[in-house]
Amino acid sequence: MRLVTYLLMLSLFLFVNMGEQAGFEPPVPEWKVVLSQDPNIEVNVRGINKVGDRLPSTYACDGESRIPTIKWNAVSGAKSYLVVAYDPDAPVGTFYHLVGVVDGTVTMISDKTEWKILGHNSGGKEGWFPVCPPPMDKPHRYYFLVVALNYVPVQLPAYDALPKMLKDKVIGWGWTMGTYSRN
Repeated sequence: MRLVTYLLMLSLFLFVNMGEQAGFEPPVPEWKVVLSQDPNIEVNVRGINKVGDRLPSTYACDGESRIPTIKWNAVSGAKSYLVVAYDPDAPVGTFYHLVGVVDGTVTMISDKTEWKILGHNSGGKEGWFPVCPPPMDKPHRYYFLVVALNYVPVQLPAYDALPKMLKDKVIGWGWTMGTYSRN
């Protein structure tokens, strides 16, 4: 009986904690359908060595408020990449810090990036909105999602309509996540 219990617990642990998708929380449930294939893009954010590391304050409202340098590997056939940064722990619900599209030849963004389309963040402005969890709140998770597309969008819809727009157009995706608090 102990062995069975142990094996069940081990299986549950491995299911929850292993694999590329373990820990990924999509901004809205509809993303699960769009991102149904296994991730095939390795996403790196300067200052994050592994998923869950603390983001440098240079990206935050109590630091320099700079856009993170985000790098990823190229996907064959990609015409463009959608780059999304969001906080699912925001008190008002998911807060989008960045939504934009770059050309399929681009595999890094920074403050010098030339965007095909730069969407509005949840703060109502184009571009990067610095991470800024409420003071003394628990650490927030900031997801950086890169989606390879087989076409170049001409406009970006509202956040909740993105999955519908991308259906059958995703040829790759990947993510990483950092945390930040102002304690």
